[in-house]
Amino acid sequence: MFCFLVHSNTTRATSFLFIECQYIGIFMVVFKILIFLFMGYVEGLSTKTQQCTYDVHRMCKPALANGLFSTVSFLLGAITSVLSGFLGMKIATYANTRTTLEARKSVRKTFITAFRFGDVMGSLLFGSVHWLSESGFKESMGGLKNSSIEISGKV
Repeated sequence: MFCFLVHSNTTRATSFLFIECQYIGIFMVVFKILIFLFMGYVEGLSTKTQQCTYDVHRMCKPALANGLFSTVSFLLGAITSVLSGFLGMKIATYANTRTTLEARKSVRKTFITAFRFGDVMGSLLFGSVHWLSESGFKESMGGLKNSSIEISGKV
């Protein structure tokens, strides 16, 4: 019975995820083009460094480099988000099925099972946020870094 429920739920969740990934893929292609064009055409796809408008003593990156870096950042964020959603859906589907089956035995076993899977999901979320904030993405992910500091208590 357990194998049938897990197989049935995971098959439905996987088919949903593949359809969702198709839509997200189309969205990513359209928006990566838009981001590159809008960020790159600020100075007409210029490849020359220019004087910064906010600090006259500094030289800023060319518009083409800004477009390229912004597009790559968008794609990294989108791929990370899709991967996190996929893992979260897989774990949540398995956890819901397992918790439901434990509910047939006792409330205590149900609570322990649900609590353990909640712990796994929380650890996964905290770990990914903490890893991203402590890695080389510090400057580009200011808000995410601040939320990780609040969670971990580190300054």
